[in-house]
Amino acid sequence: MPIRRADAHDRDREHGQSLAEFAVILPFMLFLILGGIELARLFTMQVSLANGAREGAALGAVLPNCPDQAPGRPILCRDPDNVEWRVRNEAGSASAVTVATTCTGSCGPGDYLTVTVNGVYRPLFPFVPTVALGTGATSRIVNPGIVADGAAPPQPTASPTASPTPPPTPTPTPTRTSDPLETLDPSATPGSTPRPTPTPCPEVKVINVVGSNKNVAITALGGAGLVIDAVEVPKPQGIGANQVVFQDPGENASVCRGSSITIKYTSPN
Repeated sequence: MPIRRADAHDRDREHGQSLAEFAVILPFMLFLILGGIELARLFTMQVSLANGAREGAALGAVLPNCPDQAPGRPILCRDPDNVEWRVRNEAGSASAVTVATTCTGSCGPGDYLTVTVNGVYRPLFPFVPTVALGTGATSRIVNPGIVADGAAPPQPTASPTASPTPPPTPTPTPTRTSDPLETLDPSATPGSTPRPTPTPCPEVKVINVVGSNKNVAITALGGAGLVIDAVEVPKPQGIGANQVVFQDPGENASVCRGSSITIKYTSPN
């Protein structure tokens, strides 16, 4: 009987020791688990803001004067064809997102456009402080579809054609008496009508629209005076809807204004 009482006492003591150890370790375990959840959410929000900045910079390369759809902007700047909408769409549920767009120079071709995105991370648990996040992306502006705030897309203008100047009327060369076989050139007769000089077509440089939204590409190419032949193709995995995946002729090709260019874009579904 004394041995049995000693065994029961030992078991009770071991059980109480386990509960005490668990009570000591539990706060640290909860802190690690909840801290991991907060870090994952913080990283996800930072990636979303970075993706939004890159998406906004890509659109700003072809529509630099469409940072938002504020009053006074061209009609082409309405959602989704403005930088702010593209950023917020990619940022998703990120809170307190602000978007700022700046240009070097006059936002013309060859200048650089920078999209800066800021947000605030709000944690789920009170022991984690709020964190201010920020990121940005820069792109080089190509031939824009809109030239100034509130202005309509540029319309192709006909280049002035120089009137051909007729050459002076050739004077017939008199026949030399020393050579009776030499005769006048029949083509050099007085009053001959000069042939008009062909007029060269005004050339434009084709910009690269692969990777852009279909509507943005049509706006940019149409503003350069080109005729667009848009062809819908099935959407591959990993490619967004209504995204241009092919163009012919390619970037920097010289074509006549009014020429046709073929683009292929992914289906909307």
